Amino acid sequence: MADTQPRVLMAQRGELRRVVRARRSSRSARRMVDGVRRRRLLVLVALTLSALGLLVVGAGVVTRAFPLPPATALATDRPTPVPRTFFFQTRWVVFGDARDPRAGPSPARLGCIPRRGMSTVQQPPDLSALGSRVVEGTPLTAQLVLSRSADEASLDCTGAARYQPLWLMPEDPAPAFAPTAMLIAGVCLLVLAGLVHPDTVRLRLRLRVRLGRRRAAAGS
Repeated sequence: MADTQPRVLMAQRGELRRVVRARRSSRSARRMVDGVRRRRLLVLVALTLSALGLLVVGAGVVTRAFPLPPATALATDRPTPVPRTFFFQTRWVVFGDARDPRAGPSPARLGCIPRRGMSTVQQPPDLSALGSRVVEGTPLTAQLVLSRSADEASLDCTGAARYQPLWLMPEDPAPAFAPTAMLIAGVCLLVLAGLVHPDTVRLRLRLRVRLGRRRAAAGS
């Protein structure tokens, strides 16, 4: 009886050790599986961000390559072809010679009618807020706001001869900021994709460890 008790205790201890080892191995296996899943998820997120960043950068480059539509002198004896406007470009504005903007014609009485590829829009309450232009020493004020133009657009100003010279100009003469914003957003997405990638995270951890060792060595 006395000899069997130590054997039973040793057997119980061995069984307990096996249970503890099995639990540890199962935990390590779970950690490995979780680590693999986390890595795959981070790689997927990084690839998605990279693809989005490349698409946004490409769209910004293509949009930025479109030239700003030039100012066009409007003829009063025939319809005038209108250059096409592209993405993120502003509407067209007809500028005419009106010394006093308050004495100028109303948009409906100006005599400029879109024929195709463009249309009239709701006019702002104060056209003078669009500013003025000077062409060949002649001050021009805004007379009519039109939509953006498509292919083969034309504008008929045969009824506006009294307000010559007439010029069709973009509402905003400065290049649109949207393509630049798209480029910045695309680059930010690419940088974020690089930071999220697990290889980059591992590299940052290694660098932190090395810096910590160097600081500890320098301090000692």
